[in-house]
Amino acid sequence: MTLEERGDTVSAARLPDDVSTAGELASPATAAGALPDFAWLPVTAVAGLLTAVLIAFSDRYGYHRDELYFIQSGRHLAWGYPDQPPLVPLIARLMTDLAPGSLVLLRLPSAIAGGLLVLLTALLTRELGGGQPRCWRARSSRSPPS
Repeated sequence: MTLEERGDTVSAARLPDDVSTAGELASPATAAGALPDFAWLPVTAVAGLLTAVLIAFSDRYGYHRDELYFIQSGRHLAWGYPDQPPLVPLIARLMTDLAPGSLVLLRLPSAIAGGLLVLLTALLTRELGGGQPRCWRARSSRSPPS
């Protein structure tokens, strides 16, 4: 809803640079002229480090009860379950078919997804106008599960 639709009157002198007179936010690309530089090397280093740490420690503890449930659901595949879509049991089935009993391979897709989450968070931070200091904070947004 714009300011005019609400009936608000706003002086253009009080508006920040990234807000148009219609009360809508301007995109960072049009407000600043171009997107900030993306720190590919540090972001991919942190994403890769996170993925490596998750993989390295994935066999240090036993199965979680959810993992056992996903493995069992993968043995009896269906188009849907009351509590989840069919993708997770399908991935669990594929991983256990490749190496039965391997916790590392079972947890590999989630470790890769964690690294991709760091990368996507930094890219989103850049799209929203954040510079390198904000991208550094975005890289630390993903921590291993406790």
